[in-house]
Amino acid sequence: MAPKPIEDIDFPAISDEILEFLLVVWTFVSDFCLALWSCVTEAFWAAWTYRPFETFRNELAAALIALMDYVVAHPLTSTAIVILLFVVVPGVLNALKICFLHCLGFRRRGVLRGSYAANYQSTSFRGNVRRGSTFAQFQSQRAGGGGRYHVVGGTGSPSWH
Repeated sequence: MAPKPIEDIDFPAISDEILEFLLVVWTFVSDFCLALWSCVTEAFWAAWTYRPFETFRNELAAALIALMDYVVAHPLTSTAIVILLFVVVPGVLNALKICFLHCLGFRRRGVLRGSYAANYQSTSFRGNVRRGSTFAQFQSQRAGGGGRYHVVGGTGSPSWH
């Protein structure tokens, strides 16, 4: 059977059928999502209000109130703790990551001959590292290049840009 010539196709009828189909699909998806949301919220509320968790809820509320009282009473110390958690700790973790990669054999100029990384590269990739692989990311990170996680100037400080 030969296809219809384009002049014989009734496009408005086809677009109406497509719109009707999309409406049915949208209705199904939205009803499904609503039902799923209802089940999730009911399950969460049932778990949260479960009687054995009452002690946990009370302790959590007491801890949050105590934390709020501490922050109000000691604003400078609280600020120092937040700076420590969000600035210093990521820098230390980045420095540890660089040390770990160095121990594996990743260097600024490439993979160290005879290292674990060199052995893995030769046995797993036969010398051809795939772009975007974990090995390629490690190479790029240690070299201070364009890996997923950047190292600014090789100092171990995280990049914020």
